[in-house]
Amino acid sequence: MKTSRSAGIITMGLLLGVTACGEQKRAETGAAMDTTAAGGAAVAPDTTMTPAPGPAAAGGATVTVASSAEYGSYLADSSGRALYLFTADKPGESACSGACAEAWPPYSAAQGAPTAGAADVQAAKFGTLSRPDGTVQVVYNQHPLYYFQKDTGPGQTMGQDVHGFGGEWYLVTPQGEKLEKGEGGETP
Repeated sequence: MKTSRSAGIITMGLLLGVTACGEQKRAETGAAMDTTAAGGAAVAPDTTMTPAPGPAAAGGATVTVASSAEYGSYLADSSGRALYLFTADKPGESACSGACAEAWPPYSAAQGAPTAGAADVQAAKFGTLSRPDGTVQVVYNQHPLYYFQKDTGPGQTMGQDVHGFGGEWYLVTPQGEKLEKGEGGETP
């Protein structure tokens, strides 16, 4: 009887350990967390904007400028992937979560402040916001920045002027405004 009791305790301990590791892995990978309170009421996300701190620490997000013949100059990450703004967002607040954030992943700063990777990017326009899952999202000129899931590499701009999730999605000019069709952000 002592042996089966010990085996049960060991098995229970192993299950708890595996569960704890899964929870830690979920936190490390930024997997979605439940944002509902007891009884099913939604919890308001903490999306307050905070100014970007001084010099960036290693691992911060770098924002640079890419360009295309069709759209002219637009913001991109350090690998050249396009960054977008969402017209449903309020200044410094994200209106994109759940399925929206799966299609339009937030551009996040792993550690440190966002940094300018090009002369046209203005460091004074940077900020960050805290998302409900703990991710720190990069903000430029009060616009939270996002990737588009269908853009799989540098130079792709499939998310330009896409309508969905209650708003429109646009590339962002180096000045921090939505880029309308046409070079330099002007509508032809």
